[in-house]
Amino acid sequence: MIFANRYQVAEVLGRGGAGVVYRAVDLKLQRQVALKTLETSPSGPDQGLERLRREAALLSRLAHPNIVGFYEVGADADPPYLVLEYVAGCTLRTLLETYPSPLPLELAHHIIGGVLAALIAAHQAGIIHRDLKPENIMLAGLEPDGMVEPELEFQLPPVKVMDFGLAYLSGDVRITSENLVAGTALYLAPEAALGQAVDGRADLYALGLIWYELVAGRFPFRSDEPLVVISQHLHATPISPRWHNPQLSPALASLILKLLAKTPAERHQTAEAVLADLQSIQHGRAKDRPLTRASLLEAMARGHLVGREAEIALLRSAIETVRHGSGQVIFIEGVSGIGKTRLVEEAGLYARLKNIRVFSGHCFDADLTLPYQPFIELVKAYVQVQIKPGTTGHLPPGLAAELVKLAPGLETHLAVAPASTQVSPAEARLRLFEAVTALFTTGPDPLVLILENLHWASPSDLALLHHLARTGTRQHRLLLLVTYQASQSPSNSTQALARLLSQLTQAGLAILLKLHPLPPDGLKALLETLLEGEVTPDFSRAIFEATEGNPFFVQEVLKSLIEAGRIFRDSNRGRWAGLNLERLEIPASLKDVMGQRFKKLNQAQRRLLSLAALLGRRFSFETLLAASEAGEAEINKTLEKAIKMQLIRRAQPSAGNPNLELYAFEHALIRQTLIESLSARQRADLHRQIGVALERLNESRPQPLASPDELAYHFSLAGGDNREKAISYSLIAADNALRVHASEVAVKHYHLILELLLTDQEVTRPAWVLEQLGDLYFYHTRQIVDAVAAYEWAIQLWQTAPEPDPTILLRLYLRMGEIARHWPGWAEKLDTYLAEALRLLDQHPSRTESSKRARLLAAMAFSLHQRNDPADETALNLAQAAAELAGQGDAPDEESVALDALQRIYRSQGNLMAAHEIDRRRLGLIPRLRDFTEAVEVNLAASQMGWETGDLAGATKFCLEALAIATRTDNIGGQWEALRRLVLLHLQTGKLAAAVTYANQGVSLGPRAGLLEFGEPVEALFRTHLAILYTLQGQAEAAARELAELSALYPTLEAPPYRFALGWLHYEVEAWNEAILNLESGQAFSTPFLPGRFDQVLLLDIYGHLGDEIALAELGPAAEAEAQRWNLPYLLTILYRGYGAFYTEQGDWAEAEAAFKRALAITRGKGLWYQDARTWLDYGRLLTRRSQPGDAELAHDFLTEAQSMFMTFGAHTLAEKAWIETARLAM
Repeated sequence: MIFANRYQVAEVLGRGGAGVVYRAVDLKLQRQVALKTLETSPSGPDQGLERLRREAALLSRLAHPNIVGFYEVGADADPPYLVLEYVAGCTLRTLLETYPSPLPLELAHHIIGGVLAALIAAHQAGIIHRDLKPENIMLAGLEPDGMVEPELEFQLPPVKVMDFGLAYLSGDVRITSENLVAGTALYLAPEAALGQAVDGRADLYALGLIWYELVAGRFPFRSDEPLVVISQHLHATPISPRWHNPQLSPALASLILKLLAKTPAERHQTAEAVLADLQSIQHGRAKDRPLTRASLLEAMARGHLVGREAEIALLRSAIETVRHGSGQVIFIEGVSGIGKTRLVEEAGLYARLKNIRVFSGHCFDADLTLPYQPFIELVKAYVQVQIKPGTTGHLPPGLAAELVKLAPGLETHLAVAPASTQVSPAEARLRLFEAVTALFTTGPDPLVLILENLHWASPSDLALLHHLARTGTRQHRLLLLVTYQASQSPSNSTQALARLLSQLTQAGLAILLKLHPLPPDGLKALLETLLEGEVTPDFSRAIFEATEGNPFFVQEVLKSLIEAGRIFRDSNRGRWAGLNLERLEIPASLKDVMGQRFKKLNQAQRRLLSLAALLGRRFSFETLLAASEAGEAEINKTLEKAIKMQLIRRAQPSAGNPNLELYAFEHALIRQTLIESLSARQRADLHRQIGVALERLNESRPQPLASPDELAYHFSLAGGDNREKAISYSLIAADNALRVHASEVAVKHYHLILELLLTDQEVTRPAWVLEQLGDLYFYHTRQIVDAVAAYEWAIQLWQTAPEPDPTILLRLYLRMGEIARHWPGWAEKLDTYLAEALRLLDQHPSRTESSKRARLLAAMAFSLHQRNDPADETALNLAQAAAELAGQGDAPDEESVALDALQRIYRSQGNLMAAHEIDRRRLGLIPRLRDFTEAVEVNLAASQMGWETGDLAGATKFCLEALAIATRTDNIGGQWEALRRLVLLHLQTGKLAAAVTYANQGVSLGPRAGLLEFGEPVEALFRTHLAILYTLQGQAEAAARELAELSALYPTLEAPPYRFALGWLHYEVEAWNEAILNLESGQAFSTPFLPGRFDQVLLLDIYGHLGDEIALAELGPAAEAEAQRWNLPYLLTILYRGYGAFYTEQGDWAEAEAAFKRALAITRGKGLWYQDARTWLDYGRLLTRRSQPGDAELAHDFLTEAQSMFMTFGAHTLAEKAWIETARLAM
C-alpha cells in the first residue's frame, strides 16, 4: 500500500479507534518513517482531523533529540495522515509491563532526564503536551522481544516523547469534559480535572506520576474506574514511594511528592527546576531529612472515599437529572467527621466531568457571623469564571448593581456601581435575593452549587437559600448541595435550618441524605485502604468500638498509634506491623486522641497553633505573624511540623488575594480541641493580640484584610479595656449588614453591643441601641413581640434618665402608634404610651407638632376601634380630630392615615355612605402624598368602595392603579393585594381569561411575597383561584396541576387552607358532597373581597341545593348575618340563590321564585355576569320542575341565556350543565 505516491507501508505498528499507525518507507528520501492515518467521520466535522492538524503545527515548531521529529502532514488527503520520525524500540509502558519493578535508579533517572529535556524544549516554545504517559514515551533501541535483564549491564536507551495530539499552546484552552475523555485519567493533573486553565505544571504532575511508577514499582493511585482515579488525583494523598522502595533517598521521595502536589503553586514551577533538583540528588548535594514519627504518617494513604457507594449513586443521579432540566436541593446531614465534605467533593468532580460548572461556598464559624458569607463566595467565584470583565453577562445592569452591593470588589469586573433604591427594607432584601437567583439561573448551562457547614448559617443566609431553592430550582437546571452538622443540642441556627428543610421537603423541592457512621465491614475496608493492606477482624473491631465508625476519628486514631510507634510500617516487607491488640492502647475519645497527638508539640508550638485556631478554620501566614510574638523562622518551623503531623494544610488563596499564603486546619475538630485546651484568660489574651494585629494590618493595606465583624468578635472576647473597640466595630458591622439587608445579622451585633454596655450603669447608649433593635424588629424582620419589648425597655431606660430627652421619647411613642395601626392585637397594651406621648406634646410643642399629634390621635383611634363597641363614639371623635389637625397642618400622609381610621370605623358601624365619602376624600390626597405605600392603600380602599356600590368598572380601575404604583415602587404586599382583587373582579364579571392572567401573576409573586411575612397562603390563594378558573373552563389537567402545586405548600392535605381550596373548587362545579366535606374542615381566606366566613355563605348555598332543612336552619342565621354585615352584592346573591334552591327542593315554588328574583335584583346593573348566569341556571331548574303553563318556554329562555353566558365566559363545565337541563325540557 502506498500513500501519496510516496510512502510504502511496511507493517502495522498500532491500531485504534482514531486510525492506524504504520511503519513505512519514504520512497523519495529512502528512510523509514512512522505514518499515522486518521479514520474520518462522514457525518460531519471530525475532531480527530483537528487534532492531526494541531499536532503537525506544534511539532513543526519543535526540533529536539528527545521529541519525535515531524516530517509532513496530509490533512486534505483521504485518509488524512501525518508523517513522523520512526523510532525503533518500545514504549515505556511495554518496559514497565515486562521488567521486574522497580526500575534501577540509573535507568529511571535517565528516562526522566530525557522526558525533562523534551518538556523544557516544549514549554520554552509555549507548548503543553497534556497527554504525557508511559505509552507516549519511546525508548529507542529496546526491542519488545529482547528486553534487558535486571542483572546485566545495558546501554541506556535514547528517550523520545511523542503524540502531541492533545497539545496546546499555553493559555489557549481550558480542559473540559469533552476533551477530558481524550486524555488519560491515570495521568491527569487535578486542575485539568476541575476544568481550570492548565500550563506546563500539569505536564510536571504527569511526570511525577510516571517517576513514582518507575521507582516505586507501582502507580500511586489504585482503581479500575477512571472516575475514582480522577477523584484520587484531587483528594487522595499518595504515600511516600520510599515505603514501596526503601532504597530511595528521602530527598528523591520528597522531590516526587512535590511534583504530585494538588495545586500547581506547590509544585516545581518549571521543568528546569525539576532537572536541577534531580541533578543535585544524583551528585549527592541534596540533604536527606531524618525519618521522624511525623514522616511516618506519609505511609498512610489518605483522601480515599470508602463505604459511600449508595450516597454517591444518589448524588450522581441528581446530577444527571439536573443535566436534563430539573433542579433540586439535597441536604446532607451528619455529625462532625462523618465525611460530608469528601462526599460533596466527589459529587462536584462527577458534575465537572459532565460539563457542569460547580461552585462552593462555606460558613466558617458559629461565633463569627458574616452576612451571606457562603453566597458572597459563590457569587465572586461565579462572576470571575462565567462573566466577561467589563460586562454584566446575562444579567440586566440593575440586578448586577445589587450584586455589587452584596460583594464589594465586583464593581470593576461588572462595570456597575452599587444600586440605590427607596423601598422598604424587606423589599430591598428581596431585590438582592432576586439578583443572586438570576445570576445562578438565567445562564444557559446547568449548575451545581455546594453550600457547606450551614449549621453555622445566619438567618439571612437561610432566607436567601430558601428564596434560591423556591424560585431557582423549580424550573431551572440548578442543583444545591447543602451540608450541615447534626447536633444533640439544637441551636437557633440548626432549628431554623430544620424548619427550612421541612418546608422545602414538603414542597417537593428537597430531600434529606443522612450520612451514618460506617458499619463494621465498611470500617474494615477503610482501614485496609488507609493502611494499604489487610487488617485482622479483631483489630478492625477494636477500632470500630473506639470510633463508632466515624471516618475522621478512625484516621486520627491511626495517626496517634503511628506517632506513638504502636503500629509501624515494615519497609523490608512492605506492610504494617504491630497490629497486635495485646500491646495496643486505643484512645477512648477524640479528645484523648488529639491530646496524645498534641504532646508531639512543645509549649510554644501549641500556643502558636492555638492562636491560629482562634483566627479561624482558615488563616494566613501574614496574620499569624502579626498576631504572634514568635519570629518568622519559628512560625515556619511550627507550620511545617503541623503539616507533617497532618493537623493543617496549605489552602488555595482567593481570587481577590492570590498572593496570600493561606493555611487551613485539616478538620474543624482539630481547631476546636486546640481552643478548648486554653483557659479563659489565655483565650482573652490571644483574642486581644489578634484584634490589635488585625488593626495594624488593616492600616497598612489599601484593602482591609479583616472585616469589622472579625475585629468586633475578637475585641468583644478580649475583655478588659477593649470594650469600646468592640462596640465601635460592632456598629460598623451592623451598618454593613443592613447595607446588604442582612437584618438578622445586624440584630446580633446590636445585641452584642447591648450586652457590652449593660455592664455599666449607663442609660443613654443602651436606650439608643434598644431603639435600633426595635426598629430592626419592626421595619425589617416584622417580629412585633420583640419590637414592642425593645421599645418598652428603651422607654423605661429613658424615663429613669436624669434628663430624659422628650424628642426621643416621643419618637418611641410614635413607633408604638404605628404598631397599634397595623397590629390591632397590641392596641390596648399601647394605650398608655400613646397618652403619654400626647402629654409630652403638650409640654414640649414643636414645629411638627400638628403632624405628630395627628398620627398619635389616629393611632389611638385605631387602638380603641379594634376593641371597643362600634357604637362607641370615642374612636370616631379621635379619628375626626386627627384628620382635622392633619388637614390644618398640611400633612397629607398623616391626614390619609387618620381618614383610614375613620373609614374603618364607619364600615364597622354599617355606615357605608360615610365610609365612601371618606374614600373619596383620600383619593384627593394622592397627588400630595409622599408615601407611595399610602397611595397604594388609598386606591385599594377606593376599589373596595366600587365593589360595595356595584361599580365594578371603578373597582377594577382603582385596583389597576394600585397595582401600577405598587409595581413601580416594588411594593410586593400592594401588588398581591391588588392582583387578588382583580382576579375576583374578573371572575364575577365573567372574564375568566383575564382572571387567569392575573392569578398567574399572583402565583409568580407568591415566593416573593412569602419573604415579606405573608407566607405561602399568598401563593395558595392564587393557585386556588387558578384551580377554580381552570375547572370552570373545563381544563381538568390544568386544574389538577394547580391542586398538586397547592398541596406542596402544606405539610399534609388535611391543612385547612388546602381543604378550603378543594371545597371552593367543588362548589363551583356543583360537586356538593365533596364541597361540604372540604369546606367544613377548611379555613377561608379573609380579605375585604373574601370576608372571614365566606365559607358559611357557600355552605348555605350547597345545603340549599341539597334541600337539607336541618343544616340550613343551623347555618342560615349566621350566614345571612355575615352576608348582610358585609353588604357585598355577590355575597348576597349567593345567599338568596341558596334559599331559592332550597325552596325549589321543598316544592315551595313561590318562595323559590321570590328568592331568585331577589338575587337577580341585587346584581342588576352591577356587571356580576357570572353570578347572574348561575342564578339563571337555578331559576331555569325551578321552572322545569314546577311545570306550570308557560314555564317550559321561560325555562328554555333562562337556560339558553345561562348556557350562552357560560360559553362567553369560557366556563365550559357549567355551560354543559345548562345544556343538559335544556335537553331535559325536550324529553
